[in-house]
Amino acid sequence: MKKLIFIILFVVSSSFSQLKYDTLYSSVVSDGIKFNKLKESIVPWSVNVLEVDISNPNIRIETAKANDRLIGNETTSSMAKRRSTPNEKVIAAINGDFYYKGGLPTNLQIKNGQILTTPINRTILAFDYQNKPIIDVVKYEGKIITNKNKFEINGINITRDYKKIILYNKYYGDSTSTSSHGFEILVQRINNWMVNDTVKCVVKKIQVGLGNFKIPDTTFAVISSGDVKNDLIKHVKLNDTIKIFNSIKPAKSKIKEAIGGLIQLVKDGKNYVDKSFVEHKKPSFTYVRHPRTAVGFSKDSTKIFFVVVDGRQSTSAGMTLPELAELMLNVGSYNAINLDGGGSSTIYVDGEIKNNPSDGIERAVSNSILIIEKKKF
Repeated sequence: MKKLIFIILFVVSSSFSQLKYDTLYSSVVSDGIKFNKLKESIVPWSVNVLEVDISNPNIRIETAKANDRLIGNETTSSMAKRRSTPNEKVIAAINGDFYYKGGLPTNLQIKNGQILTTPINRTILAFDYQNKPIIDVVKYEGKIITNKNKFEINGINITRDYKKIILYNKYYGDSTSTSSHGFEILVQRINNWMVNDTVKCVVKKIQVGLGNFKIPDTTFAVISSGDVKNDLIKHVKLNDTIKIFNSIKPAKSKIKEAIGGLIQLVKDGKNYVDKSFVEHKKPSFTYVRHPRTAVGFSKDSTKIFFVVVDGRQSTSAGMTLPELAELMLNVGSYNAINLDGGGSSTIYVDGEIKNNPSDGIERAVSNSILIIEKKKF
């Protein structure tokens, strides 16, 4: 298998430079945001590239979750339209992570500093509070910190185990759906939710032996254990200030947004598919052409490239991941990640879907990445 992979990569790398892309359409969408539709006629390929200058203080990146719930699917364009407000406009959006049946993301998602799902051993894309992007494989660690003690958080927005401490937030649903065994503590944040830093919270309510605790809104979280004898309950009282510390290692900066993918395409300016292939180990996914969605960023992290390649059509064959990596390098990426592709691949720019989804219609997906512009007055 290793020999086969080497041959494929060699052929792609040597032939890619011989291909010629024509620009079918180019536009300045807004300050610091450019869109290009490219066509390569030999293979053929239809490519959509959105370049975003995230050093622009009026632009920021957010993730969106379908219907603002952990479980559920929604089209990328619908998520974008829902997020726009009189003061902020979603200029563009692309589909996000792979997902399980029902719309549960397979990997990490962080939205406005709140963790919806914890990571698995696959690559993620994250953004800190300065819009700086990070691509890495990360691990989750969480703690509840009282005056004198620390307690491990064993999971977020998952079914509660007897002795474990689970943290719930509004994305899980209107309530925790837990049984009457154990206890639950409702806390409200004082400072903003964020990952890789402590968040101070005030204990608003303690409930023992009832379960199914209501979650008022996204400023609240519920700390829950199925074991009424858990030591945590002995160290928390009503109106106490406690701390919640969530981290994803090895990332060091304070994380605001994150979404999962599979695999890292480009690392430090080089095609990384052959090394990152171990995340999945399925040649039919990596070395067969499919519609693709990818995100990359420049060496100085000031420019983000959102790319969708159409596939499974006579006008566009789709790309292998090595081909996609070469494309990401050509558009200016120093690091890049592959997101969910196939019929999920969608790019929405300035009120329109710019690609041709392989299903013939836009597919409802689990989550998406939004490019938001603060409106000028």
